[in-house]
Amino acid sequence: MSLGALEVNNLKYKQMKTKLISFAIVILLIVGIVWKLKANKSEIQEEAKLSQLTSTSIPVVAAKLSIHDINNQIIVPGKLEPFHQIDVVAEAEGKIVKVYKEKGDKVVKGELLVKIDDEVLSANLLTAEANFTKAEKDLVRFNSLASGNAITERQLEDAKLMYNNAKAKLITARKNLNNTNVEAPISGIINNDFVDQGQFLRRNSVVYDLVDINKFKLNVKVSEFDVLQLNSGQQIEITTDVYPGQIFTGTISSIAVSADQSLKYNVEVVMENSDTNPLRAGMYANVSFNKGEIRQGYLLDRNAIVNSVKNPSVFVIENGVAKLKSIKIGITIGDKVEVISGIDANTTVILSGQINLKEGTKVTVI
Repeated sequence: MSLGALEVNNLKYKQMKTKLISFAIVILLIVGIVWKLKANKSEIQEEAKLSQLTSTSIPVVAAKLSIHDINNQIIVPGKLEPFHQIDVVAEAEGKIVKVYKEKGDKVVKGELLVKIDDEVLSANLLTAEANFTKAEKDLVRFNSLASGNAITERQLEDAKLMYNNAKAKLITARKNLNNTNVEAPISGIINNDFVDQGQFLRRNSVVYDLVDINKFKLNVKVSEFDVLQLNSGQQIEITTDVYPGQIFTGTISSIAVSADQSLKYNVEVVMENSDTNPLRAGMYANVSFNKGEIRQGYLLDRNAIVNSVKNPSVFVIENGVAKLKSIKIGITIGDKVEVISGIDANTTVILSGQINLKEGTKVTVI
């Protein structure tokens, strides 16, 4: 065989070998894909079985509703608010010539806080006083002339009008001059100041934040079951974390006649500040309404409640499945709430695990 024929045969052999290798690779890929698809199918089927199994019965923590002694002492938290807190506003404008009080100072009602330049207003007052004096004399003279029919009625009316206008301008001038003295409208402590000597002050600018903490107000919320036990003028006890063991006395000043969105009623309490244990606005306090009796009632963990406090519900177990029951709640004691109606001592209540529950879901107590 010639050299050329050998080269042709070798080339054909190499081409055939390459095709066989490519074909084998394709076969292997197909086998691998088929195997992977089968494996995925089995995995999906196993997951579906597991999902079906877990959805069949959900593990939950549950317990029977139990009866406890309930102390009718109502303890609710509140925040101390100043009895009065006002912005002191300038009623005149001009350059500040003297600042008498600054942040942190105690002041009494009527005390001078700031003096505004009054040179022009003092001059205006002198003019107003002079014009009023003249108008007053003219009116006396015109009344005398009128009694002798020496002037017309129209001239007398004009004199009275001039007198009244002069009197009004005098009153305005005096008030404007007096407004250059910025005085404390109430007794209290300057919580913040917004003025400096030499500053030009605009009318209606806030110069001080004045706070009266000789007394405090506390606004607290109570339920519809408790609000009817309270009365305006009733004395109550108040405690704070800053003075452990110290009991302050307060008085109920007002009780709301309408509930808020959470079906709670606002009760405002007024208390005197203490000289020995002084309190500050913004501190938290606990208000105790002691009704002086102990009764029995059903208590339930707050975590068992689903939906809102306004429309509370719980999941209970009936024949191995979860049922949603609406309930009515009373007072709150720590992490527990009183159940007034909707369920009773024979009810098994789901305490945790509710996140995966819906009406009719099978459950297993763990």
